[in-house]
Amino acid sequence: MYYSSFGLLSLIITLFVNYSLLTPGTQAKQSPCGKNHKRFLCGVLVYYAVDILWGIFYHIRIIPLMYADTLLCFLAATLSVILWTKYVVEYINKNSIINTVLTFAGRGILAFEIIALFVNFFTPFVFVFDVYKSYYPTGARYIIFSAQTALFLATAVYSLIASFKSEGVQKQKRRAVFVAGSVLTMFMLFQTIFPFHPYYSIGCLIATGIIYASSAGQGRDTDIQKTFKIEMALADIKSKNEYEQKSETITDKIKSGFAADFAIAVFDLSAVKNISDYMTESYMIIHRHFSNSTVYNNGDDGLVIILESEDYNNMTEISRLFDKEIEKNQDSGNPLIIASGIAEYRSDEDADFKSVYERAEQKMYDRKRYLEENSQFIDFCIDD
Repeated sequence: MYYSSFGLLSLIITLFVNYSLLTPGTQAKQSPCGKNHKRFLCGVLVYYAVDILWGIFYHIRIIPLMYADTLLCFLAATLSVILWTKYVVEYINKNSIINTVLTFAGRGILAFEIIALFVNFFTPFVFVFDVYKSYYPTGARYIIFSAQTALFLATAVYSLIASFKSEGVQKQKRRAVFVAGSVLTMFMLFQTIFPFHPYYSIGCLIATGIIYASSAGQGRDTDIQKTFKIEMALADIKSKNEYEQKSETITDKIKSGFAADFAIAVFDLSAVKNISDYMTESYMIIHRHFSNSTVYNNGDDGLVIILESEDYNNMTEISRLFDKEIEKNQDSGNPLIIASGIAEYRSDEDADFKSVYERAEQKMYDRKRYLEENSQFIDFCIDD
């Protein structure tokens, strides 16, 4: 019963701390990574439950119940390892070769375990209960647990390496995943060496707490500031009607010969249009770089900026810094990938606003094609 008390405590704390995430109905509001985090938590809760029962059944020494629950303990532990790996894979970048290797490694461990547990019905390949109803692990058990330990270690190292390529909040989150993965590695190793102690349950409790703390801490520190910035960015975006009025005004000036120097920047947001949080972040990135220009909604999947005065004079440097940030996002797996194109008004060949816009739009399409051809990422994830 002493053994089960650790699992029961871990179960209660995990449910209490992650109640809002585990509550039915919140799934639709989560990113893909958030959903994988929830699945991992559910896998951990299943492991807690069967581990608690194992302690109880072992205490009362009923062989059929002990044997059945031992099978479930092995499967539940492996399930939690696979779900953790999927969570990390989705968070870093699910389409790289390393992630494919990690995913298949988890499946390979599960396949080996299922075969080993089947063989165990006929010969003590994984574990055995002797005539005194005592549990003894055998060779395959150590192979399975060692493989799981190695997979946890691989995800931890991978998260650490990915953190070096990140900045800000994303860097902190990836380091939190590294620390959590290291904890899982250490406690799974302890569980491998000491089978009669609930080390893995303790490790899962600590790891889930680390992930929760990293997300909650970020929320407390940045929510007010982020909300203010979002409101400021969105408030500056002009409507489609205002955009059409502005374009007509500029066309009239061009035709009358009194048009001042200007340029048009076109931004494509189709890659993030179905994810409202990413759309908002995209607005904020554009607003940050083109802070002295008016942003217009052109009614499609993008935004238009008319660069005048200061931003017009500095548009080459602004464009360079903007493209640099987008390429950095792409390299690190950040989903905020925005294609852009800028065209400058040419008095000797542009008869209206539309001709300048079309050149900017074509440059945007060229940029979009370039980003797609050089992208390793088809889908992206950030665990809020």
